[in-house]
Amino acid sequence: MLKTHSGFMMIETITALGLLMGGLIGFESLEIMMQHHEAQTLQAIQAARSTYETYAIELLNAPQLAVPND
Repeated sequence: MLKTHSGFMMIETITALGLLMGGLIGFESLEIMMQHHEAQTLQAIQAARSTYETYAIELLNAPQLAVPND
C-alpha cells in the first residue's frame, strides 16, 4: 500500500509541475504577443502622426485663395 501511495504522489507531483510549467510558458507567450502588438500599435500611431503632420504642413504652406468682395 505504501508503494502505491508513493506512486500516486509521484504522479500528482509530476502532473502539478507539468501544469505549472505549462501555465508559465503560456503566460510568457502571452506577454511576448502583447509586446509585439504594442510595438505594432506604436508604429501605426507614429505613421499616422507623420502623415497628419505632413498634411498639416502642406496645408499651412499652401497659397491662400483670393476671396472676391461682394
